[in-house]
Amino acid sequence: MSDTPMLHIRACVFDAYGTLFDYASAAARCGDALGENFWQVTGDALDFAMETLRITDGALRERLMNLYLSLESFPEVPDVSVSNSNSEGTWGLK
Repeated sequence: MSDTPMLHIRACVFDAYGTLFDYASAAARCGDALGENFWQVTGDALDFAMETLRITDGALRERLMNLYLSLESFPEVPDVSVSNSNSEGTWGLK
């Protein structure tokens, strides 16, 4: 690693998707075009993951799919303001 200080860094954001940003909102806004396809793809991905892990529990699959419909935010998220209107016109946190 370099010992050079990072003087020009003004902000650092990591792991924003699924932590601060609702990654399902994009699909929700395109529901008219996606129809049931997005839900199907989500279920197919879960099926693949469960099969890969050799989990054959239909009740667990149904429970996970239903939980996806009501995701909880992390406790600290309500205290974070997300904006795309900073002085440089880029996304950031306040």
